[in-house]
Amino acid sequence: MLYKMQCDKFISNGHVRPAIEFHKGLNVIEGQDNGKNSIGKSTFLMCIDFAFGGNDYTDKLKTIKKNVGDHRINFSFKFESGLHHFSRSTHDPKIVYKCDENYNIISSMSIDDYTATLKILYGIDNKFASFRDLTSRYFRIYNRGNIDETLPLRGFSNESPTESVNALFKIFNLYGKIKDAREANKQAADIKSTFKSAGDYKIIELVNKTQIEKNNEEIKELELKLEEIIQKSNNGVIDLDAEKSELISKIDGQLKELKRERSLQYNKLKVIDNDKELSKISVQSDFEELKRFFPNVDIKKLEDIENFHNDLSKIFKKEMTDLEKKTWNFINVYNERIDELERKKLEIGCTTKIPKFLMEQHTAISKRLDTLRDQNKKYTEFEELTKQAKDKKEKLESTLLIEGANLSKIINDKMKQLCDELFSDYEEPKLSISKTGTYSFETENDEGTGTNYKGLILFDLAVLSLTQVPAIAHDSVTVKNIDKNVTENIYDLYNTFDKQVFAVIDRTNTYDQRMQDIVDNHRVIFLSSDGNELFGRSWAKKKHIEDNEDNND
Repeated sequence: MLYKMQCDKFISNGHVRPAIEFHKGLNVIEGQDNGKNSIGKSTFLMCIDFAFGGNDYTDKLKTIKKNVGDHRINFSFKFESGLHHFSRSTHDPKIVYKCDENYNIISSMSIDDYTATLKILYGIDNKFASFRDLTSRYFRIYNRGNIDETLPLRGFSNESPTESVNALFKIFNLYGKIKDAREANKQAADIKSTFKSAGDYKIIELVNKTQIEKNNEEIKELELKLEEIIQKSNNGVIDLDAEKSELISKIDGQLKELKRERSLQYNKLKVIDNDKELSKISVQSDFEELKRFFPNVDIKKLEDIENFHNDLSKIFKKEMTDLEKKTWNFINVYNERIDELERKKLEIGCTTKIPKFLMEQHTAISKRLDTLRDQNKKYTEFEELTKQAKDKKEKLESTLLIEGANLSKIINDKMKQLCDELFSDYEEPKLSISKTGTYSFETENDEGTGTNYKGLILFDLAVLSLTQVPAIAHDSVTVKNIDKNVTENIYDLYNTFDKQVFAVIDRTNTYDQRMQDIVDNHRVIFLSSDGNELFGRSWAKKKHIEDNEDNND
């Protein structure tokens, strides 16, 4: 539990206030008897929320920082494990400091780690709700957006009823079935929406029921035409689907290209053969005969030339042989590929003698049939997705109805018990959760503001009793519109709790002695005007400055 709070900026009549100590059960923040505002009652509740990991003290109360400046709030929690001391600054509220008993800083942690630590220290094992989920919405403080008496489940301004109901299931640790049903519903709805968007953006062809009927008629006509084409074929091998027909057309194109390349290689072989024949021609060396006619010829030089020619001829022959071998390799590859494609055509069920015009007609009709059938398939798939989305939505609604009725009964029974204990002549409020995840909260035959606030308080106390919510806080606005005798009974009810209840009250002189005794016994701080405000002053008052200057100056 929250055990102590201290801040050097908490001032009373010019002096720093001593540490404020808290206790189990009811902790009263009392204002003066005239109900004076702007003395720090709601602000002090915000400080308590700040100690519980909230951010509204710095996020919403901008005038505090403006008029008080940055400051540290020190606080201690008490558990079976002992005292745990912490400190938090308005300068950097996202950091919480772990301290010793004198609030000297030992270490720091993030605000998320801090609230996770508090969850462990409080022994909370709720797997669906964080520590702030369990505290924030039940700290009903002015200016936090969760104090609307007609919407008691609301945790913050603009929270939807569905979000409020989800949060309630989480707080009761009963969100499992709802979570599964919501996720299944969302997934089915998202898939359906994505499918429809694909149709809207023409990524797929998505048609309506009327078009499907037209498609079916066209499919019948095209199937008849296709049958006629097959019958016209000599051997019927054209009975192929569009995919096979298109494949055969591609194969024919590949065969044509391969045969053209093969012809080029054969032509290259002819050139190589001609070059090889030329290379066989050589000079017949009969140098002695030559010398007879030309006695002065240089025989040695002629022999060198002839040897050089022979060397060139050998090199040329090798190159021609290599080129010929390489060309035959290409031809063999082309032949293998051509044979492979011809076999593939036969495997598909087509001969090379099918008339081209029949193949083209067959391909065109088959493609159109595929398009129409795909449209019909997509329509069927969309209808199935629509059905699945509808089924998942109905499943979610059924789950919400059943689980909501069970949870509502648990809460309503507790509110009735609390109401009967202290308000035997008053109707208790009733919570009802609908199949759409919204809710109603009302007291039969009474829609008054005071009755609604009484219902909100009873709801919070029921939740405090039934869950691991560690504490609640009620600002004075929750009881301002409630009859005094009812408020007195509420404080009697507060006084029965071991969990901490932080409550603001003023004008206690208007209540009976029993109420005044409860306040006196559970008061943790008293605030009033003229120096006893939370910060020792009120900046809501206008400053009156007297001009004492000499008029003659």
